[in-house]
Amino acid sequence: MNPLVPLEIFLPPTTFANMHLLVTADPHGLNNGIFFIRVHPWSVILLSAILSFHTTHPSTTLEYRDQSALIELLQEKPFKKNYAILPQRWFNAYQEPEDNEEIWRFKGEVRKGDLLVHFPGVPRREERMRFYLEKAERHLPEWELDVERTGYMSEIGAFWEGEREKMETGRQEVWRAVEEAKNLIRVVKERIGSYGGNLKGEDQAMVEKVVEMAKGVLDDEGKREDADAVREVIELLRDETAPLNGLFEEAKHALLTEAHAAIADAEHYLANAELSDDTRVVQSVRASLEMLREKIAREPDGLENIRNALTVLIHDNRKLEDEGYEEDETNQSQ
Repeated sequence: MNPLVPLEIFLPPTTFANMHLLVTADPHGLNNGIFFIRVHPWSVILLSAILSFHTTHPSTTLEYRDQSALIELLQEKPFKKNYAILPQRWFNAYQEPEDNEEIWRFKGEVRKGDLLVHFPGVPRREERMRFYLEKAERHLPEWELDVERTGYMSEIGAFWEGEREKMETGRQEVWRAVEEAKNLIRVVKERIGSYGGNLKGEDQAMVEKVVEMAKGVLDDEGKREDADAVREVIELLRDETAPLNGLFEEAKHALLTEAHAAIADAEHYLANAELSDDTRVVQSVRASLEMLREKIAREPDGLENIRNALTVLIHDNRKLEDEGYEEDETNQSQ
């Protein structure tokens, strides 16, 4: 409809070098009537997979044959990161609907100045194609607009800027996932050092195996940049380290029980101290009590720090006990 629109304007910026397929979608989903595909090994693999889809996916029913096969394949790991769905009207616009075809009224309708018009599965196709063919052959100025007057350039710029922002968001998600995986590996290795000896042989072997698998993913640049691959590693670490984490939780419960008992003792001793009694020992108990409370509140899984703070409080409690503050008010009044 408009031969003045160069096809190159639809290609992605160089920052999207991994985009090998540009397609559009209508209200029913992806439509492959018209698309751009890069000359690239990825494209050869995709097209081959489409042709062999019935052989490789015999149990899958395809409603629209090659189009449905493409839709299915683009959800699979080798392909799902390398395509973009562009606004349909840019290079796959549909004819204007007739009065009884309200279902087709959407943003993908052809406008004057658009590149082309597509007629997928419409009744009286030849008649309706002839209507637009006559317009095209007349080279009407209201249809053959210079590309600067079509709105394409501003729309395309805005689209790829939005995609760039999505890509940056995706990179941040990957970074967060990688950091979470690194931290989880560190925690698991620490727990192996503390509690691994109490694991069954097969459980210890599995924990060590998944840690090495996780490290392998993070060391592989391709896998490290795949958020899904990193999340799979995180889930695997969480699932397979359950026995180790169980031992940790048991130790944590025992330690916190001891810590709360020491806190109760300290509170009891301090309650029995007179307000004016601000000896160095009393000051020390108050400080160590506050320190232990803070460690428990801020680092509930930091058992080593909690244990160190608990040791200090127990030591100070004993000093206070030696000075007679363990007696309650009833005993003191007698």
